[in-house]
Amino acid sequence: MRLVIFVLMLATQASAQPVSGRIETSAHAWTCSATQIAPDLILTAAHCLSPEHEYGYRPGLATLRGTWPVSEIHRHPVFGLAGGAASGRRYDIALATVAPVPGAPIVPVDPGPPEVGETLILETWLGEDGLAPVRRGCPVLALPTEQVVLGCKVVGGQSGGAVLRAHAEGPKLVAVATARMRHDGRDAALATLVAPRLDVLLRTAGREGAMRP
Repeated sequence: MRLVIFVLMLATQASAQPVSGRIETSAHAWTCSATQIAPDLILTAAHCLSPEHEYGYRPGLATLRGTWPVSEIHRHPVFGLAGGAASGRRYDIALATVAPVPGAPIVPVDPGPPEVGETLILETWLGEDGLAPVRRGCPVLALPTEQVVLGCKVVGGQSGGAVLRAHAEGPKLVAVATARMRHDGRDAALATLVAPRLDVLLRTAGREGAMRP
């Protein structure tokens, strides 16, 4: 019975209103996905943001038209020190400060770690038409240190996408998509867990105590 309820809940939330937006810049053609975790904070992959560029945030809701400017970028401090090494991928996460977006959904962070075999929801901006975020269920294949490997194929533009867990009260954010990879001979996605990195990101942004997972 619990399994039936969970499947129905997952199916309902897979078709619910989007919670991810898109990060845009005139510096290059590619984009990234992002998730709003506070009225003026979005969460994405660190490699999506460079201090020398200017960015805008476009919410995924069809009712919210326009782009909100990004005023500050706060990448995880260890990410830059890793110099692109594979060990730095688990720090590939960043906060950005945006002008408050009225009516945008705020996604709480889920403190619970994922489990192998669990199905999470991956929401990324780049779909077949590239006009709105797309959600799909992805099984958890493996759990590297403070990361999660999902059994879903991702392409460019989907970095920063939200990895969500279905709850009765709505989805909660578990991880941020960071890279495409191969796992046991199949296409997969790598994502950085949010809860273990949130406190450091908030301190880096000068927002200690602003929220808790």
